Amino acid sequence: MGNISLISFISDAFVFGSHAYTLFLLSPRKYHFRTAWRIWLSVFLISLLLIPLSTLQTFVTPALIVHPVSLGLCCAIFLLTSSGPLLQNLFLFATYTNYFVFSLAVSQAVATHFMDQNPIATIEFRLIFAVLFCVVIVFDLRPAFQKIAKNVRRGWFSLTMLASIFSVCLVGLMLTSGLFVHSPQHIITTLVALFVI
Repeated sequence: MGNISLISFISDAFVFGSHAYTLFLLSPRKYHFRTAWRIWLSVFLISLLLIPLSTLQTFVTPALIVHPVSLGLCCAIFLLTSSGPLLQNLFLFATYTNYFVFSLAVSQAVATHFMDQNPIATIEFRLIFAVLFCVVIVFDLRPAFQKIAKNVRRGWFSLTMLASIFSVCLVGLMLTSGLFVHSPQHIITTLVALFVI
């Protein structure tokens, strides 16, 4: 059990670091490089502090507290430190959240299907998909986002509402299913297919 807790902590720390680094790169920064870097490093450290604090709660698993609170903190900082229209930045963050939750669903589906919900295997898959997720975001989606931000002049409200509604549905499903642990296989498969579409 101790090994699982340690691996889970390392996994969460890696995910929080991925959040901070990816959003730091994705953000149309309002501040200088060094200032922005310090801000996102602080977000990462605060997210790490949430892990031991979450163990004080006995009625819900730590991951169900830590990840939504960390995402909420990241959203607030992202919007406060990004230049440009608010709706555009909210669209970028909602899209980021969709990709993050999607990676969680895929890792859980793969672990459930091939590893029979082995907790260590699930954590390892989370790490693998977190790495792939960061690579795709930074090298593929980030240039596309920047191009969209330059070329789209109107219609941000519709785009943002669509992405935000999908994010709320994804996070809601994640919370009610215990990070997809209790979701039937066909639900996760449908979720993945819907996201790809």
